[in-house]
Amino acid sequence: MGAWRTILRRGTPNGTSDARTVWVIYTVWLIAFLFKHAGAAWDIAWHFRYLRDDLAPPHLLNTVGTVVAFGLLVVQSWTGRAVEIVGLRLLQAGWIIFLVGIPLDALNHRLFGLDMTTWSATHMLLYCGTTLMLVGVLRSWFRLAPRGPAASAYALAIWVLLLDDVLFPLGQQEYGVRAVADYLAGRTTADPELVALAGAEVSRFAYTAIPTWVYPLWMVVMGSLLLVAARRIQGLRWTATAVAAGYLAARGLGFAVFTTNGYSPSFVPVMLLGAAAVVDVAVWRAWRPGPTVAALIAAYYVGAELVGRFTLMPAFDWETAPLAGVLLWAVLAGWERGWLHLPEPQRWRWQAR
Repeated sequence: MGAWRTILRRGTPNGTSDARTVWVIYTVWLIAFLFKHAGAAWDIAWHFRYLRDDLAPPHLLNTVGTVVAFGLLVVQSWTGRAVEIVGLRLLQAGWIIFLVGIPLDALNHRLFGLDMTTWSATHMLLYCGTTLMLVGVLRSWFRLAPRGPAASAYALAIWVLLLDDVLFPLGQQEYGVRAVADYLAGRTTADPELVALAGAEVSRFAYTAIPTWVYPLWMVVMGSLLLVAARRIQGLRWTATAVAAGYLAARGLGFAVFTTNGYSPSFVPVMLLGAAAVVDVAVWRAWRPGPTVAALIAAYYVGAELVGRFTLMPAFDWETAPLAGVLLWAVLAGWERGWLHLPEPQRWRWQAR
């Protein structure tokens, strides 16, 4: 009992903690996020199969991770253990945003019925809240974890979850394009109640009027910026490639599990791996923003052109390339010239080569 009193004694986040405590707390954080992300991945597959929503199993799985995360946040906020002040504030802000999003999303469902889109304001609150919590974990981890390969691997796992969070809204198009095609071919996996609710406008119901240009623009800009941030902050040469490979492996595992159990298949954006390799080479060789953007645009759009010949995928029109390129160049140039702040590479901790 005395040991627990010592552990739970109130304190302040002073940015120091013993290695064992750091590993225990952040291992539990990782477990909490794995529950949350597994529940979210299952949830989007669920929405393309069943009409039932509120107490659906994916929501319950996500709730397990949410409860564990809340418990950790309370302990760290009270004791100050294994957290530094900025990381703690990011965790708290992310939790508040997530907590606000839960009742608003429930109210949205009560007022307007089933919310199929991943792009609704209430759903975006949930993604943004989780993203901030992941950033808070990553920041404190960089400052508190002992050096070594295991610590680097942990950070890469958090980057993979961040990439999953950033690209998660695209799941609507990735599931939608396959679900609509299966319905039109007469082999839908959707429950009859869901098909009846969709009515004659199955395509509109699946996509909820999201324009086709959203998919390539979001993936190219947001996916690239996350990979560039991972490579530059982590400091290891093939960070972006490792993060993209981890993300695609998780998506591939989800594809196998869900399709085996009768859910609609999803497109997996494999062209992301080529773009990640471009990011790694560009940062390693210190390319300027112009060549970096040109190589990234080619990796994404040529990759999509090749992938689209072998499998059904969301529209990836070349018409979106100029705008994507301009947006990417603006941010990369801002980082290069110091207009936008990006933390220094963690070479001192991660022993980059």
